Amino acid sequence: DSNGDQFDYDVECKIVRNKRVGKKWDYCKYYVTGGVMRFFKNLYSQNLPLGAMIGYVQEGIPSDLQETINKKSRDKNLSSMRRNGNWQINGVTRFSQHLNRKKAKDFRLTHLWVDLR
Repeated sequence: DSNGDQFDYDVECKIVRNKRVGKKWDYCKYYVTGGVMRFFKNLYSQNLPLGAMIGYVQEGIPSDLQETINKKSRDKNLSSMRRNGNWQINGVTRFSQHLNRKKAKDFRLTHLWVDLR
């Protein structure tokens, strides 16, 4: 900014898809534990009350994926993502999530899901 203060606007990108049968990797769980939690724990966007995640939707029903991620968020005592507007099939759907962090009580995380199915 004009005062010479540095502000970091962080963006985290993750794959969003169903957990594959017979595989250990849970994409929806990692979206929360390796993405959302980085913002919640002040590892990302430390100096701003907002940040963004980009989710690359590779397969699955978007509303089911959203509900799975919201459940995993609630399991971590976090709020749910709320969709802003309609699903954008083959486009970008936007969500908002408010996180109560220690440094920024009203932290807003914007999620942009890119439909690549």
